Amino acid sequence: MKHFDFLKNIFLFSFFGFTAISASAQSSYILAAGDVISSATPITSVDGITLNYSTEGTFASPAKRANDADADFVAYTAGNSISGAFTIGSGIAPTGCYYKFDVTKDGLLEVGICLNANKSLYVVKASDFSVLAVSDLTANLPDPTKVAQTLSDTYQVPGKTYGTVSFNVGSGESYYVLCTGSKLGFFGFKFSPVLPTGVTPATVKEDSNAPIYNLAGQRVTNAVKGVYIQNGKKFIGK
Repeated sequence: MKHFDFLKNIFLFSFFGFTAISASAQSSYILAAGDVISSATPITSVDGITLNYSTEGTFASPAKRANDADADFVAYTAGNSISGAFTIGSGIAPTGCYYKFDVTKDGLLEVGICLNANKSLYVVKASDFSVLAVSDLTANLPDPTKVAQTLSDTYQVPGKTYGTVSFNVGSGESYYVLCTGSKLGFFGFKFSPVLPTGVTPATVKEDSNAPIYNLAGQRVTNAVKGVYIQNGKKFIGK
């Protein structure tokens, strides 16, 4: 019995330990309705990215609202109480409502936003306060009727939008995302790191005949009812 208990503990530690490690390597930070936003607390849950909310003002509690460009984004904060401010070529950091991303891995950053009509959307590099060109941005910013809009040379769209903006980021750089003369709404972000040269993502082929275990670590023949584990994943037998 002691031998079985030892094996069971090893099994449970291995499974749940692996699950915890996998969960910590998140690739997205997505707001939910009612979340509490503290500008004093950086968001570090996504490997390669640290999000810093502006420390000015108080951010509104996220409200439920679908993003018209990415259905994974389901709620957004309308920003803090201070409109974003920035002047191209000034050499001065943005102020007011902004979202600052500190990057430690090269990759692609997608940000879910709510942008008011005729307000300039900027992505500003913290190293020299230069603005990414419109051509460096992939903007998916549909209007209220979900018709596509093009980001103009002045970084504006004619209709209010609940959409996304994506851009490449480099390790060691920080990026401010904001709009001027208004408060940029924020749904969250997704990050896709660039893999080193010669490295390809590992794929796991699931085996429908793989052994099934219960939560006690015991192998079972048929999953009739309850929670079981197969191919390293939990499922519920009904």
